[in-house]
Amino acid sequence: MLVDHEPGASRPLLKLLSSRGHRVVPVAGEEAVDVAPRLRFDAVFWTARAGRGSWSEFLERVRSSVGSFVLISDGYDQHLAASLEQNGGFLLARPVEEASLDRILGEISAR
Repeated sequence: MLVDHEPGASRPLLKLLSSRGHRVVPVAGEEAVDVAPRLRFDAVFWTARAGRGSWSEFLERVRSSVGSFVLISDGYDQHLAASLEQNGGFLLARPVEEASLDRILGEISAR
């Protein structure tokens, strides 16, 4: 699942994931909590935007039904990355670098 509150803004990430053979379901932030338990997702990619939706609230509510969680932010924050990793998640900085995406996809696949 790819959650972004700005339709179209995540198109480059959608293309990167699709080109690697992954099926991607784009979902609006307000619909994500309803969609996550109904379908099986190996990972949720959540694009954090200032003032838009609470990814942490979403994660708390659906943790048991989602394989992995990847937060995509405007910058890389070491403390946030460590916190996410403690709970099995990942932080990916924007603009998304293919090498970073491939590393995260590899770790998700290894699980």
